[in-house]
Amino acid sequence: MASLRSAADAGRLTIVASAQGRAELEHVLATIRFRPPAPDPGRVLARFDQCVEPAATAAHCGLTCRDPADQKFLDLAVAVRADRLLTRDKALLRLARRARTRFALTIAVPAAADRYE
Repeated sequence: MASLRSAADAGRLTIVASAQGRAELEHVLATIRFRPPAPDPGRVLARFDQCVEPAATAAHCGLTCRDPADQKFLDLAVAVRADRLLTRDKALLRLARRARTRFALTIAVPAAADRYE
């Protein structure tokens, strides 16, 4: 299976994010201590901007995440009728069965090979 990066580069998938999602990525890159080699925040954000389709902030989808900070990702995925929401967040992963039933949305952990540099 091709990596997410390869699939996005080839136009086989669309990665969507709101300004809130980008802001959270920027915050994480600035505050989390990564094991060496740490990613270059500027490079990660530039790559993010290249391959992400911007989307407006979405209204509450009716399915509530236990972690309010993660609600924006679920709402956006439902609003754009995404077929997948890839995350390692446990609060979002707990909603996988309900999201699949209500919205045909698969919430899953991405493969290790699909991580961004």
